[in-house]
Amino acid sequence: VNSLVVIIDHNSNILRFNRLCEEVTGLREKDVIGKNAHAFMRSDEQVASRANIADFFKSASSYEVERHINTLNGQRTILWRNKFVQSGSGPDERYLVCSGTDVTEERKAQAKLLELATVDTLTGLPNRHAIYEKITKSLREGDRFGILFLDLDNFKKVNDHYGHLVGDSLIQAVALSIKGCMREGDSVARLGGDEFLVLVANASFELMESVAQRIIDRMAAPISLGLIEVYTSCSIGIALCPEHGDTLDRLIRCADTAMYVAKDIGKRTYRLFSSEMDNRVSEYVWLDINLRKALNAEDQLELYYQPKLCLKTGVVRSVEALIRWNSPERGRVQPLDFIPYAEDSGLIVPLGRWVMRSAAKQAAIWKARGLDLRIAINMSARQLSSSTVVQDFVEALRQAGQAGCQLDIELTESCLINDE
Repeated sequence: VNSLVVIIDHNSNILRFNRLCEEVTGLREKDVIGKNAHAFMRSDEQVASRANIADFFKSASSYEVERHINTLNGQRTILWRNKFVQSGSGPDERYLVCSGTDVTEERKAQAKLLELATVDTLTGLPNRHAIYEKITKSLREGDRFGILFLDLDNFKKVNDHYGHLVGDSLIQAVALSIKGCMREGDSVARLGGDEFLVLVANASFELMESVAQRIIDRMAAPISLGLIEVYTSCSIGIALCPEHGDTLDRLIRCADTAMYVAKDIGKRTYRLFSSEMDNRVSEYVWLDINLRKALNAEDQLELYYQPKLCLKTGVVRSVEALIRWNSPERGRVQPLDFIPYAEDSGLIVPLGRWVMRSAAKQAAIWKARGLDLRIAINMSARQLSSSTVVQDFVEALRQAGQAGCQLDIELTESCLINDE
């Protein structure tokens, strides 16, 4: 009662067609009796179905198969459970009873879930999971390929200035631009945010550099988003298999590292991964771990005070606070070795907070001893744009017990030239 039932002979001609079949297909039993069952199947499944049924009549073993059936109500997906029936001794007295379940809606729901799991909803491109699966498959099959790790250079600026709707439109436009640079057989995916990954088949160093430059050139043109014209650019890191690695994690890490090197040297360019970049990453990891430890230690960071002499009077009225780091592992770490990393990583904000508090405390000590010296502290663009900068400054003075302020703020060049 709850199954579609079709009975066919060894020539695949329909002998019976129950009422549920009529309801699902919109066809009447009298109109299909004697017709070949394959005529109602999707064309690309007919050959396989003929082979299945022929084997069935030879082996007499039950089997289960899913077929797409053309009906008056559109195409439906039916899961058939086929059972052999022997009703007599002659070859014309053997029949195939097909008991089916309409699984159309279930398969649509499964397809939708698969799409949500593998497709980026904003751009329609494959997502991180999908491209990682594809790379893993290429690795498993021993393919030669390359990947481009792409990151937009000014997306945050556009997103903050124009809003998320324009930001989303820019991401969509960039996705189309990248796709337009691809060969047939290559893949582009959005990893999330403003990051994209391109998988290039049968890659060579020359081909990868050519594709990267083509993308950069394409994105040099302004992008029209309604009434707004937006200029953007990207930095690209390149890694090849097997030259730079033979695992997914290694290849992604190499391409990602090369991309950050491209950003560091000025953006709007690409870089091919090299082993020297690994050393750079190792250094960044060391700095990140140990600079955080230094911020929580009592004896690793200290301030040196450089006098500022008035040439007219010869009197020192102020000093400039200069931070120094004494690592228990490496000894003295030069400011040029850790300040740029602190800027890039955002650690400059807690580092600047430490400088404020230490300088304010020292100014209070000097004042209590009758030494009226102002202390100048440097502040970068990253610190100045921090939402907590005013609160940090006030808290530094409060902890030092200063009613007035003995601190001066000196703005670094980055406050004026930083385009972010």
